[in-house]
Amino acid sequence: MLTTLMVFLDEKQHYKNTADKLHIHWKTVKNRMLKIEELTGIHLNNPEEALDIHVSLKILGFKKAGL
Repeated sequence: MLTTLMVFLDEKQHYKNTADKLHIHWKTVKNRMLKIEELTGIHLNNPEEALDIHVSLKILGFKKAGL
């Protein structure tokens, strides 16, 4: 689900673009985002929260890459 979340945020929260990149249906993306919000308590429709999560995931990616 982290990959879906990262692509969703990279695609500016656009369900269809995310679905196209992941080769899944846009409703699957929507369901995953709802599940992520439910599990984490974050609200992706809140720009500040979405930005915080996006930046955090980018930092995590840099750390994994050894940068």
